Amino acid sequence: MWELTVESLLDGNPIILLILATSCLAVFLFVERWLTLQRATVDGEGLLLRLAPLIEREAYAEAHHLLSQSSGALPQIFKAAVEKHGEKKEEILAAMELEALTSMGEIERHANLLSLIANIAPLLGLLGTVLGFIAAFGEMRMSGLLDTSAVKIGEAMESALLTTALGLAVAIPTAFGYNLLVSRIASFGLELEAFSRRFLDLLQGKPHV
Repeated sequence: MWELTVESLLDGNPIILLILATSCLAVFLFVERWLTLQRATVDGEGLLLRLAPLIEREAYAEAHHLLSQSSGALPQIFKAAVEKHGEKKEEILAAMELEALTSMGEIERHANLLSLIANIAPLLGLLGTVLGFIAAFGEMRMSGLLDTSAVKIGEAMESALLTTALGLAVAIPTAFGYNLLVSRIASFGLELEAFSRRFLDLLQGKPHV
């Protein structure tokens, strides 16, 4: 299979080049989104423990400074709440939800492209196979079936089916990576919600740290 792939690349097969390009894009997107998710993740328990004494003695400026020095989605959500301290619960909650939506939007950006690649790659492979069959049968018709050896027919069929195999080889791990990423993002969103509620209780004098 790999010999055929190299031969097809050397021949400049556009379908195989396109499938390989989508595979490179899928790898880049998965790694980039995963690293973005990792950068947005912080130790929520540790952050709450550091903030609790500051909030309890109403040292909001110190809490704001601590959160400003911290990276990740959760500190930004907490900071939005601290900036609204003393206001109605609904206004604090609205500020936290807006920041959470912004953070989640950044994390989810371009992730759907992985699903698109997983769906398109097999179709590109099928297209390459169909075009390969058309070319093979056209060659047999032009040269005459009796003048075409079984070896040549086999080589033509093998070359045509290669694109389908490559398309599936790209689609399967891409679909797995997409679902893994979506699952982790969903879990991350639930963590943000849980810690945000605990921090809101803490801010309103009902600590559950």
